[in-house]
Amino acid sequence: MLASVLLTLGLLALGGAAPAHAAHVLVDAGHGPEHPGATGASGRPEYLYNQDLAAALARALAALGERTTRVEGIGADIPPDQRAAGAPDADFLVSIHHDSILARYLEAGRQTEFAGYSIFVSQRNPHPARSLRCARRIGERLRAAGERPSHYHAEPVEGENHPFVDRRLGIHRYDGLAVLRIAPMPAVLVEAGVIVNPAEEARLGEPETVARLARAIAQGVHACLAERRADGIRLDLERPGGRRSSGSPGAAISRKCMQWLADTYKRQYMPPFATQATHARHRALPSNGPAEGWRSSRLGRP
Repeated sequence: MLASVLLTLGLLALGGAAPAHAAHVLVDAGHGPEHPGATGASGRPEYLYNQDLAAALARALAALGERTTRVEGIGADIPPDQRAAGAPDADFLVSIHHDSILARYLEAGRQTEFAGYSIFVSQRNPHPARSLRCARRIGERLRAAGERPSHYHAEPVEGENHPFVDRRLGIHRYDGLAVLRIAPMPAVLVEAGVIVNPAEEARLGEPETVARLARAIAQGVHACLAERRADGIRLDLERPGGRRSSGSPGAAISRKCMQWLADTYKRQYMPPFATQATHARHRALPSNGPAEGWRSSRLGRP
Protein backbone atom coordinates (compact mmCIF):
# COMPACT_ATOMS: atom_id res chain seq x y z
CA MET A 1 0.00 0.00 0.00
CA LEU A 2 1.42 3.37 -0.97
CA ALA A 3 1.88 5.98 1.73
CA SER A 4 -0.48 8.92 1.69
CA VAL A 5 0.26 12.60 2.10
CA LEU A 6 -2.12 15.36 3.04
CA LEU A 7 -1.14 18.55 1.26
CA THR A 8 -2.45 21.72 2.82
CA LEU A 9 -1.84 25.07 1.19
CA GLY A 10 -2.30 27.74 3.87
CA LEU A 11 -3.50 31.17 2.76
CA LEU A 12 -3.14 34.55 4.40
CA ALA A 13 -5.70 34.93 7.17
CA LEU A 14 -6.96 38.28 5.91
CA GLY A 15 -6.96 37.59 2.19
CA GLY A 16 -7.77 35.01 -0.43
CA ALA A 17 -4.20 34.29 -1.52
CA ALA A 18 -0.81 33.98 0.08
CA PRO A 19 1.21 37.23 -0.15
CA ALA A 20 4.22 37.50 -2.39
CA HIS A 21 6.60 37.33 0.59
CA ALA A 22 5.06 34.11 1.96
CA ALA A 23 7.45 31.26 2.66
CA HIS A 24 6.59 27.61 2.02
CA VAL A 25 6.72 25.46 5.17
CA LEU A 26 6.58 21.67 5.14
CA VAL A 27 4.80 20.44 8.29
CA ASP A 28 5.53 16.76 8.92
CA ALA A 29 3.33 14.75 11.31
CA GLY A 30 5.71 12.02 12.46
CA HIS A 31 5.03 8.26 12.28
CA GLY A 32 1.85 6.61 11.02
CA PRO A 33 -0.55 3.73 11.63
CA GLU A 34 1.96 0.98 10.81
CA HIS A 35 4.72 2.35 13.04
CA PRO A 36 2.77 4.58 15.44
CA GLY A 37 5.69 5.77 17.54
CA ALA A 38 5.42 6.01 21.32
CA THR A 39 2.36 4.85 23.22
CA GLY A 40 0.85 7.33 25.63
CA ALA A 41 0.04 6.45 29.23
CA SER A 42 -3.62 6.14 28.19
CA GLY A 43 -2.79 3.80 25.31
CA ARG A 44 -3.29 6.42 22.57
CA PRO A 45 -0.54 6.20 19.92
CA GLU A 46 1.87 9.03 19.29
CA TYR A 47 1.06 9.51 15.62
CA LEU A 48 -2.47 10.69 16.47
CA TYR A 49 -1.05 13.37 18.77
CA ASN A 50 1.39 14.31 16.01
CA GLN A 51 -1.42 14.68 13.48
CA ASP A 52 -3.49 16.87 15.81
CA LEU A 53 -0.61 19.25 16.50
CA ALA A 54 0.58 19.29 12.87
CA ALA A 55 -2.90 20.25 11.67
CA ALA A 56 -3.09 23.06 14.25
CA LEU A 57 0.40 24.21 13.28
CA ALA A 58 -0.52 24.38 9.58
CA ARG A 59 -3.51 26.56 10.47
CA ALA A 60 -1.40 28.81 12.70
CA LEU A 61 1.21 29.27 9.97
CA ALA A 62 -1.53 30.12 7.47
CA ALA A 63 -2.86 32.72 9.89
CA LEU A 64 0.60 34.31 9.86
CA GLY A 65 0.61 34.42 6.06
CA GLU A 66 2.82 31.42 5.29
CA ARG A 67 2.11 28.74 2.70
CA THR A 68 2.16 25.22 4.13
CA THR A 69 2.24 21.62 3.01
CA ARG A 70 1.25 19.04 5.64
CA VAL A 71 2.64 15.53 5.30
CA GLU A 72 1.23 12.59 7.25
CA GLY A 73 0.64 8.88 6.85
CA ILE A 74 -3.09 8.40 6.23
CA GLY A 75 -3.40 4.78 5.16
CA ALA A 76 0.21 3.75 5.59
CA ASP A 77 3.51 5.04 6.89
CA ILE A 78 5.87 7.35 5.04
CA PRO A 79 9.55 6.47 5.61
CA PRO A 80 11.41 9.30 7.38
CA ASP A 81 13.84 9.73 4.49
CA GLN A 82 10.93 10.31 2.08
CA ARG A 83 8.92 12.87 4.05
CA ALA A 84 10.64 15.91 2.57
CA ALA A 85 9.62 14.64 -0.89
CA GLY A 86 6.09 15.91 -0.15
CA ALA A 87 7.32 19.43 -0.96
CA PRO A 88 10.98 19.39 -2.08
CA ASP A 89 10.87 23.10 -2.92
CA ALA A 90 9.75 24.15 0.57
CA ASP A 91 11.77 26.77 2.46
CA PHE A 92 11.66 24.96 5.80
CA LEU A 93 10.62 21.63 7.33
CA VAL A 94 9.33 21.14 10.87
CA SER A 95 8.69 17.55 11.99
CA ILE A 96 6.20 17.14 14.86
CA HIS A 97 6.58 14.35 17.42
CA HIS A 98 5.67 13.46 21.01
CA ASP A 99 8.16 11.84 23.34
CA SER A 100 8.70 8.66 25.29
CA ILE A 101 11.54 7.54 27.57
CA LEU A 102 13.96 4.62 27.56
CA ALA A 103 12.40 1.19 28.04
CA ARG A 104 14.32 0.56 31.25
CA TYR A 105 12.93 3.78 32.73
CA LEU A 106 9.41 2.68 31.78
CA GLU A 107 9.99 -0.69 33.41
CA ALA A 108 11.23 1.04 36.55
CA GLY A 109 8.03 3.12 36.72
CA ARG A 110 9.80 6.47 36.26
CA GLN A 111 7.28 7.95 33.81
CA THR A 112 6.31 10.88 36.06
CA GLU A 113 9.92 12.07 36.30
CA PHE A 114 10.02 13.23 32.68
CA ALA A 115 8.24 16.16 31.04
CA GLY A 116 8.88 19.00 28.63
CA TYR A 117 9.68 19.61 24.98
CA SER A 118 12.87 18.96 23.01
CA ILE A 119 14.08 20.36 19.68
CA PHE A 120 16.55 18.56 17.42
CA VAL A 121 18.81 19.72 14.60
CA SER A 122 21.24 17.78 12.43
CA GLN A 123 24.68 18.99 11.43
CA ARG A 124 24.34 16.75 8.37
CA ASN A 125 21.41 18.76 7.05
CA PRO A 126 22.53 20.89 4.05
CA HIS A 127 21.65 24.07 6.00
CA PRO A 128 22.73 23.51 9.62
CA ALA A 129 23.13 27.20 10.55
CA ARG A 130 19.68 28.16 9.26
CA SER A 131 18.17 25.09 10.91
CA LEU A 132 19.67 26.12 14.24
CA ARG A 133 18.47 29.69 13.88
CA CYS A 134 14.91 28.49 13.36
CA ALA A 135 15.25 26.02 16.24
CA ARG A 136 16.23 28.91 18.51
CA ARG A 137 13.26 31.02 17.45
CA ILE A 138 10.92 28.07 18.10
CA GLY A 139 12.50 27.44 21.50
CA GLU A 140 12.15 31.10 22.46
CA ARG A 141 8.45 31.11 21.59
CA LEU A 142 7.80 27.83 23.40
CA ARG A 143 9.42 29.15 26.57
CA ALA A 144 7.48 32.40 26.28
CA ALA A 145 4.30 30.32 26.00
CA GLY A 146 5.07 28.71 29.36
CA GLU A 147 6.67 25.48 28.12
CA ARG A 148 9.91 24.15 29.58
CA PRO A 149 12.50 21.93 27.91
CA SER A 150 13.28 18.39 28.93
CA HIS A 151 16.97 17.70 29.53
CA TYR A 152 16.49 13.97 29.27
CA HIS A 153 17.93 13.45 25.79
CA ALA A 154 21.33 14.85 26.76
CA GLU A 155 21.87 12.25 29.49
CA PRO A 156 25.17 10.36 28.85
CA VAL A 157 23.50 6.96 28.63
CA GLU A 158 23.15 4.43 25.85
CA GLY A 159 20.20 5.31 23.63
CA GLU A 160 20.38 9.04 24.40
CA ASN A 161 23.49 11.21 24.76
CA HIS A 162 22.38 13.84 22.23
CA PRO A 163 24.40 16.91 23.24
CA PHE A 164 22.87 20.29 23.82
CA VAL A 165 23.37 23.02 21.27
CA ASP A 166 21.37 25.39 23.47
CA ARG A 167 20.46 24.04 26.91
CA ARG A 168 18.19 26.93 27.91
CA LEU A 169 16.05 26.50 24.78
CA GLY A 170 16.13 22.69 24.82
CA ILE A 171 17.92 22.27 21.47
CA HIS A 172 19.91 19.08 20.84
CA ARG A 173 22.18 17.93 18.05
CA TYR A 174 21.09 14.60 16.55
CA ASP A 175 22.93 14.16 13.27
CA GLY A 176 21.49 10.75 12.41
CA LEU A 177 17.78 11.71 12.26
CA ALA A 178 16.84 10.79 8.70
CA VAL A 179 13.99 13.29 8.36
CA LEU A 180 16.46 16.12 9.11
CA ARG A 181 19.55 14.69 7.45
CA ILE A 182 17.90 13.93 4.10
CA ALA A 183 15.76 17.08 3.86
CA PRO A 184 17.08 19.47 1.17
CA MET A 185 15.80 22.48 3.12
CA PRO A 186 16.56 23.71 6.68
CA ALA A 187 14.77 21.40 9.11
CA VAL A 188 14.05 20.84 12.80
CA LEU A 189 12.24 18.13 14.76
CA VAL A 190 10.09 19.12 17.76
CA GLU A 191 9.15 16.69 20.52
CA ALA A 192 6.19 18.56 22.01
CA GLY A 193 6.14 16.69 25.32
CA VAL A 194 6.35 13.33 27.07
CA ILE A 195 3.15 11.35 26.55
CA VAL A 196 4.19 8.39 28.72
CA ASN A 197 3.83 10.74 31.70
CA PRO A 198 0.07 10.54 32.53
CA ALA A 199 -0.25 14.18 33.63
CA GLU A 200 1.78 15.46 30.67
CA GLU A 201 -0.24 13.34 28.24
CA ALA A 202 -3.53 14.68 29.59
CA ARG A 203 -2.27 18.25 29.21
CA LEU A 204 -0.94 17.67 25.69
CA GLY A 205 -4.31 16.29 24.63
CA GLU A 206 -6.23 19.40 25.66
CA PRO A 207 -7.32 21.54 22.68
CA GLU A 208 -6.10 24.69 24.45
CA THR A 209 -2.62 23.20 24.86
CA VAL A 210 -2.51 22.01 21.24
CA ALA A 211 -3.49 25.50 20.04
CA ARG A 212 -0.94 27.21 22.30
CA LEU A 213 1.89 24.92 21.18
CA ALA A 214 0.92 25.36 17.53
CA ARG A 215 0.92 29.15 17.84
CA ALA A 216 4.29 29.18 19.58
CA ILE A 217 5.95 26.93 17.00
CA ALA A 218 4.33 28.87 14.14
CA GLN A 219 5.51 32.19 15.57
CA GLY A 220 9.05 30.85 15.87
CA VAL A 221 9.07 29.55 12.30
CA HIS A 222 7.54 32.80 11.03
CA ALA A 223 10.11 34.94 12.87
CA CYS A 224 13.00 32.87 11.55
CA LEU A 225 11.79 33.00 7.96
CA ALA A 226 11.13 36.74 8.23
CA GLU A 227 14.72 37.22 9.37
CA ARG A 228 15.86 35.33 6.31
CA ARG A 229 13.74 37.57 4.08
CA ALA A 230 15.18 40.66 5.79
CA ASP A 231 18.68 39.27 5.25
CA GLY A 232 17.79 38.91 1.57
CA ILE A 233 16.88 42.59 1.42
CA ARG A 234 20.25 43.52 2.89
CA LEU A 235 22.13 41.27 0.47
CA ASP A 236 20.26 42.66 -2.52
CA LEU A 237 21.01 46.23 -1.47
CA GLU A 238 24.67 45.48 -0.89
CA ARG A 239 25.11 44.45 -4.50
CA PRO A 240 23.05 46.68 -6.79
CA GLY A 241 25.32 45.72 -9.69
CA GLY A 242 28.56 45.74 -7.80
CA ARG A 243 29.54 46.47 -4.18
CA ARG A 244 30.13 50.16 -3.57
CA SER A 245 33.33 51.41 -2.05
CA SER A 246 32.75 51.48 1.70
CA GLY A 247 34.04 55.03 1.97
CA SER A 248 32.01 56.61 -0.81
CA PRO A 249 28.98 58.88 -0.15
CA GLY A 250 26.86 56.46 -2.15
CA ALA A 251 27.90 53.61 0.15
CA ALA A 252 26.78 55.54 3.23
CA ILE A 253 23.40 56.27 1.66
CA SER A 254 23.10 52.65 0.56
CA ARG A 255 23.82 51.41 4.08
CA LYS A 256 21.22 53.76 5.61
CA CYS A 257 18.65 52.75 3.01
CA MET A 258 19.47 49.10 3.53
CA GLN A 259 19.01 49.35 7.30
CA TRP A 260 15.78 51.35 6.98
CA LEU A 261 14.26 48.80 4.59
CA ALA A 262 15.31 45.85 6.73
CA ASP A 263 13.96 47.50 9.90
CA THR A 264 10.70 48.39 8.17
CA TYR A 265 10.33 44.84 6.94
CA LYS A 266 10.87 43.42 10.41
CA ARG A 267 8.36 45.81 11.98
CA GLN A 268 5.75 44.84 9.42
CA TYR A 269 6.29 41.10 9.17
CA MET A 270 7.94 40.25 12.52
CA PRO A 271 5.63 41.72 15.18
CA PRO A 272 6.19 40.68 18.80
CA PHE A 273 4.81 37.18 19.26
CA ALA A 274 2.39 38.39 21.94
CA THR A 275 0.61 40.64 19.44
CA GLN A 276 0.59 38.40 16.39
CA ALA A 277 -2.74 37.14 15.10
CA THR A 278 -3.42 33.71 16.51
CA HIS A 279 -6.73 32.73 14.99
CA ALA A 280 -8.00 32.29 11.46
CA ARG A 281 -11.07 30.61 9.99
CA HIS A 282 -10.51 27.95 7.38
CA ARG A 283 -12.57 25.62 5.27
CA ALA A 284 -11.66 22.52 3.34
CA LEU A 285 -12.04 22.88 -0.39
CA PRO A 286 -12.80 19.86 -2.57
CA SER A 287 -9.74 17.73 -3.18
CA ASN A 288 -8.42 17.09 -6.64
CA GLY A 289 -9.03 13.40 -6.07
CA PRO A 290 -6.61 10.68 -4.99
CA ALA A 291 -3.68 9.98 -7.25
CA GLU A 292 -1.61 6.89 -6.54
CA GLY A 293 -2.37 7.00 -2.83
CA TRP A 294 -1.66 10.73 -2.46
CA ARG A 295 -4.50 12.93 -1.24
CA SER A 296 -4.68 16.69 -1.41
CA SER A 297 -6.90 19.26 0.22
CA ARG A 298 -6.53 23.01 0.46
CA LEU A 299 -7.26 25.31 3.33
CA GLY A 300 -8.08 28.98 2.99
CA ARG A 301 -10.53 31.63 3.99
CA PRO A 302 -14.15 31.44 2.77
